[in-house]
Amino acid sequence: MKCLLTLLLITMINAAQAQELSSEPLVGLVVHVGDGDSITLLDAQQQRHRIRLGEIDAPELGQAYGQAAKRTLRQIIAQQHVRIHLLDIDQYGRIVGIVYLNDQDVNAYMLEQGMAWIYHRYLRRPELKKIEQEAREQKRGLWQQPEHLRVAPWTWRQQHRKRQQSPKLKDTQ
Repeated sequence: MKCLLTLLLITMINAAQAQELSSEPLVGLVVHVGDGDSITLLDAQQQRHRIRLGEIDAPELGQAYGQAAKRTLRQIIAQQHVRIHLLDIDQYGRIVGIVYLNDQDVNAYMLEQGMAWIYHRYLRRPELKKIEQEAREQKRGLWQQPEHLRVAPWTWRQQHRKRQQSPKLKDTQ
């Protein structure tokens, strides 16, 4: 019985999320930039929404170019009114979307500036590949680094999770 109730609850939550995704674009003021691909939006009803820029993955803050990516995103959209085209809800409950400042695609801009990788796992717009390729060829942003020093954020996160999970060695002396 508990499994059935849990399944029903999950179905209801997913249905509510799907309804939210099919609604009008979300519009509001960017009140916080968490990193190069995460923001907090305040809508007209004063409700806060955590937003993850879809289809891209910016370096983590502890990684090379992580702070630069955050700074770049903050410079263009902090305290600006933006429009979010909703794509999904991620595992952390954040809205995943394409962020527009006026008519500028902010997600694509971050790729263009070399401040993010395409997140191939979630890519819906193949035209973004060309934008990232041009940034690589022009050595913009993180693409200035020698290839052996570039670590994609998903790889960096996986490496750091493994380090955190490995047992600490005791001093045997």
